[in-house]
Amino acid sequence: MVSIWDINIDGNDNTVLAGSGIIANITRRHDVGKVSDMISTADKLLENKDYVNAIRGYEAAIENISSQKNPLEYAEAKNSIGIAFSEPAGAVNKESNITKAIIAYEDAFKIYTVKSYPTDYARVQGNLATAYLELSEIRDKEKNLTKAIQACQDCLKVFTLSEYASEYAQVQNLLGVAYNDLSQIRKNTH
Repeated sequence: MVSIWDINIDGNDNTVLAGSGIIANITRRHDVGKVSDMISTADKLLENKDYVNAIRGYEAAIENISSQKNPLEYAEAKNSIGIAFSEPAGAVNKESNITKAIIAYEDAFKIYTVKSYPTDYARVQGNLATAYLELSEIRDKEKNLTKAIQACQDCLKVFTLSEYASEYAQVQNLLGVAYNDLSQIRKNTH
């Protein structure tokens, strides 16, 4: 048998093949159980406020799953990495971290829809509202407050007073903050 590959290195769940001007790096995907363990480990790091390593853990999990084959794990990892980016945002690279959080939350909506996973959808909408409120403190205040208000309203489609009183109250509080800040902007510009 003739091989076109001059070099073949295999190990650590990766294979690197090289030959004839071609280099191929083949990464094996982990099974769902392994990815769930990776997410759980990252969750513990997040709980312990080790944000940098939590982000690394979620990124590793996301790299090893598919939104089509592992939609729930993917969406949960995206929401969690969004939280991890939001937490240290007050101290380090606030705008960049909040923007990364928003992107992660929006990615979670590929899976978490109001129809398919209403509670998860609402939870992520609440996180998104908080992120837009924080971003409004840095730039595009009116635009980001409007987005925060929309996220709160979307969240309240699920978190009703009769079924989720505590969550409803939290979202109403966010909504009040956003409307108050927006009214201050409009008052000062007129």
